Amino acid sequence: MKPLKLTLSNFGPFLNETIDFQHIKDEHLFLISGKTGSGKTMLFDAIVYALFGKASTEGRNEGDLRSHFADGKSPMSVTYEFKLNDKDFKIVRQGSFIKEGNSSQTAGKLDVFEFNPQNNQYELKESKISTGNNFIKNLLGINAEQ
Repeated sequence: MKPLKLTLSNFGPFLNETIDFQHIKDEHLFLISGKTGSGKTMLFDAIVYALFGKASTEGRNEGDLRSHFADGKSPMSVTYEFKLNDKDFKIVRQGSFIKEGNSSQTAGKLDVFEFNPQNNQYELKESKISTGNNFIKNLLGINAEQ
């Protein structure tokens, strides 16, 4: 799997951030560096969350991933675009949360897209959490614990 783009909204310390991995050349390594607590591990948590709906860090639950800086009306979401077996995919996962002023929880969402080079657009493959999770697991051949 080759990461292409990672977009974070209200995730960890990031309110609205996009990392475009396509600027990294194929033959080079890249380093994620920063001070302690600056959000390096959260980037890996974001990728694992997009793929599997959980953090890469043991003990962090979905509520721990939501930014403390987020307003009470906006959801936490991660959009992860990647290439696998010469195909491009995009996963958009939105966490469940309680909107400011409401007592009931807004459900999470998951959309899985595959890029169609014929029309140069992403096409929706799955739009339910359960079937989307199965699609991703079958696509990757692994689960979050692996």
